[in-house]
This record gives sequence, structure tokens and C-alpha cells, in this order.
Amino acid sequence: MSRVHALRVLTAEKLTGLRDAIGKIHFPDGQADANKARERLKYDELFMLQLLLALKKSRAKVEIPGIPFSIESPLAGKLVDALPFKLTEAQKRVIREIGADMKSPAPMNRLIQGM
Repeated sequence: MSRVHALRVLTAEKLTGLRDAIGKIHFPDGQADANKARERLKYDELFMLQLLLALKKSRAKVEIPGIPFSIESPLAGKLVDALPFKLTEAQKRVIREIGADMKSPAPMNRLIQGM
């Protein structure tokens, strides 16, 4: 992230500067200062966690090859047919995407959620 972009994010989110946040977390002038400092430090912690996860994911794709395999199975079709409902187009698309990923030697990392 460029310095200009970081400054835009800090300004848009109304976050205090890091140096000020570190000072105010230890010696706040009041509860409002302590809260602002805490919000900035939480933001930095979450940002660093996201950055580390992205780096780990990037390294895993390069350093640790996955094991490609075929998912063609008569049982898969029977499972879908046995469901008490019809799959939506989005569900069918996700199943196709997962199948394509499983055929690839690249490790798959997915989070699937539904309502």
C-alpha cells in the first residue's frame, strides 16, 4: 500500500496517527482519546493479520503443490438427486468451480457460506 493510499484510508476512517495512538493508549487525556487510540491499534492489528494471511496463501500456492484428482463419481450425482430441493444456479456454479479447482495441482482455499 502506498503512503498516499494509507493516508487516505486513515483519513476516511478517521483514525489517529500510529505514534499518537501509541502515546494515547498509555497516557490518554480522557476516555475519548483512549477509545480513538484503541480503534487505531485494532485497525493495525487486523491489517497486519490480513497481510500475513495473504502472504501465507501466496506462499502456499507456490511452495506446496496440491494433489490434483478427479471428482467424477456416480455417487455425486445420486447425492444431488437425493436432495429434497433443487440446487440454485449459484450452487451449481460453485460445485463446478470446486471441481475445476480439485483437478488443479494448486491448493484450494475456499469459504462457502449460504443462507
